[in-house]
Parts: sequence; C-alpha cells; structure tokens
Amino acid sequence: MKAFFKINIFSIIILLTFTFFSTNECFAFQFNQKSYPGIIETLSSDSLFGRSIYNNGKNKALFFLKSYLIKNSTKEIKFQEFSFDTTFNQISKVALQINNNPTKLEKQFLPSGSSPSCDLKNIIHAFTNNNLNKKKLSELRGIKLNGEFAIIKKDDTLEDEYSFSLNEKISILSYLGAKAIFVESDALMFSTSTIQNGLPIVWILPNLIADKDSIVLKISSSIEQYTVTNLLVTPIQISIKPALTLMAHYDHLGTINNSLIYNGANDNASGVASAINLFLMSLSRTNQTQLILTDAEELGLIGSKVLQESGEFHPISFLINLDMMGSQTKGLATVGFTENDSTKEKLMFIAESLSIPIKFRANSPNSDHFFFLENRTKGFYIYSNEGTQPYHNSSDDFSTIDYSFLIKSELILNEFLVYLGF
Repeated sequence: MKAFFKINIFSIIILLTFTFFSTNECFAFQFNQKSYPGIIETLSSDSLFGRSIYNNGKNKALFFLKSYLIKNSTKEIKFQEFSFDTTFNQISKVALQINNNPTKLEKQFLPSGSSPSCDLKNIIHAFTNNNLNKKKLSELRGIKLNGEFAIIKKDDTLEDEYSFSLNEKISILSYLGAKAIFVESDALMFSTSTIQNGLPIVWILPNLIADKDSIVLKISSSIEQYTVTNLLVTPIQISIKPALTLMAHYDHLGTINNSLIYNGANDNASGVASAINLFLMSLSRTNQTQLILTDAEELGLIGSKVLQESGEFHPISFLINLDMMGSQTKGLATVGFTENDSTKEKLMFIAESLSIPIKFRANSPNSDHFFFLENRTKGFYIYSNEGTQPYHNSSDDFSTIDYSFLIKSELILNEFLVYLGF
C-alpha cells in the first residue's frame, strides 16, 4: 500500500509538471529523462542508511551516483579520497527512562552527536537562567552535584550582559560534577560530530523532566575513522580554461538505534539531483562544465575544505552550490553574491519572471561554497527559502519533497547558466 501510494504521487507530479510546462516540450522531456524522484528516492532510501559510513551507506550512494552519471553521458568520473582522516562519533543505541517510564527517541529527546557511551542512573537537578548567570557565581561555586544529572531549563527570563552562553552553562555544570546534562529545546535536531565529549549532552522537549526526577540514560557510541571521499565529474573534452562548477554535498547523518534513519531527502538529495540535472543540461551545450559532489559537509564542511585547499579540481570560472532545494515557503535564497555583481540582477530578473521571490545574503560558512568564495572564486550558494521539510529529522523523506518547485528552480538556474555562456 505504501509503495502504491508513492508511485501514484510521482505519477501525478509528473503529469501535472508536464501540463504546467506544456509550452516547453523540450524541458518536459528533460525532466522525464533526468527523473528527480528517481534520484532523490534512491539517495534517501532506507537501504543507504542515511548516506553515512554506517552500514557502508556512503559507498552505496557513491556507487549509485557514479552508475547514474556513466549511464547518462560520457565524462571523466573520479573519486578523490583524501588521506586526511577525521573522527566520526557514531551513536548506535540510545535509551532514556524517566521515573521508570521509557521515552521516545526524537519525539521527546535526542542525544548530542558528541555524546560518549554511558550507562547511568541518578536524579535530576534543574537550573534556570536565574541561577545560571554571572551574578550567581558565588552561589554556583558552592554547588556539588556529586554525579547527579543537570537540566538546563528553557525559561522566559530575558538574557542580558550577565547571561552565560549555552556552552558556558554546559562547562559550568560539568565542572560542578554533573554526569549528564539535559538541555530543553522546542526543536530536536540531530547532528553528527567529529569529537566525543567527556559527558553526555541530551536535548529534550520542555517540561519532559522535572527537578528531582529519577533518570536512567544509556548511550552506545564509538569513535570511527572517516576518510573524506569527494566525487568529481569533468567532460573528457574539457579545455584548460576555467569552467562552470556545479556543487552539492551527498552525505547525511546516518542512523540511531538501527531503525531511526536520517535519509536526508531535502538535505541534500534534492541539491544533488538539481546539480546533476543542471550539469547534464549544460553538457548538451558546452563541455566547459564540471560537477563536484562533496563529502563530510555534515561534519563541518570538511570535504569542501580539503578539496579547496588541495586544488585538485579543474579551475573554476563560476561556482553554484545547491543545498536543500526541495522545500520552501518563500521562494529561493542565495549566499555569497557581492554588492557590485551584475549577475545578481540577472538571476533576480529570471526568478521574478516565474514569480519566484529571491533573497540575497553575504558569504557565510553554512554550506560547501564557503571556502571557495573566501578564496575569491566567483559564485553563490542557492537554497529553497524557509521550507516546511523537517531539518536534521528522520521525517526528511522523499515523498514530501516539493518537486514542482524543484522544476521551477531548475528552469531559473538553467536560464541563468545560458546567460553565463554555459
């Protein structure tokens, strides 16, 4: 029943898309041939285990991407596996009980990706902004938690110059002897980490745990070596002059408890699909385009950083990084345009012709464009603005992607590439 439902969703999407773009028969044909649903569904399927090193998920994603690209055109495809290794704190199992009652992973709590293994039982001591600030330092020095757990409550107290940052609060409670720290948050989002802290940090929904509750916390985690593997695709006939470069990261967060899988359909199977489609469309016009699919973005832009520092890519004339393209409420947004860049006005004009609003921001380290643009490469990062798709959540599923918006975005970017001469 589930598979039947998904197939019919995509059939309806393709039918509506074909009707919407019936005045552009060539584009409708390209959409059917390149198949957004096919790429995104494969990359975000449970069989790839969140495209991390868990259960060989990353290599399965790379095998699919290489096979797809070989099938669709003739190019030089290579994996750049850097000897640079980073650690990956892989959390495999988690359980939390409050007063002997089990809680729901991701629905009520989530461990920080930097949490170590533990098997702990103790009571909770609650802290608010009122008793965790610089005015109360003398009182804090007298507190001895003696192995108790600490909870940082989310309250309505306004922060001021006496407030500690969250990291400072965690450091203080660790110094006072807390064996685990719980942090209240309205949004529970999982992230991977390259480090393993000395004590567990757990995100919880507000009011899940009260002062003096009895807590049992179990976490199994391990430090794994993570070798960065980027995928580079260049036309065999490419000339020595700089090329247009389309970039997207293919990695994601992996899984917890062998069942909670972070499939990352929007983040970033959608960007990978968009980059591939635009790359293949550009190749029909020129050989002066390359595709870079980066690894370890979720670990802190590591793949793009080591790639940029290595210089092991074809020289870049213009770079477009695509990340989280499949869910929006306010059109498109970009990062990285300079004030006097004339191409900015052209992109805005094209987007407005399709009634898509577009927002502009200065360069920021929020995706893989950053290190290239910091080193004077011209280009930008583009994403769908304020999407409804859950971020760093197991519900980021392919069936809820906004495929009609993906197609409109592709129209905008493809026309922009033609304007650039690609």
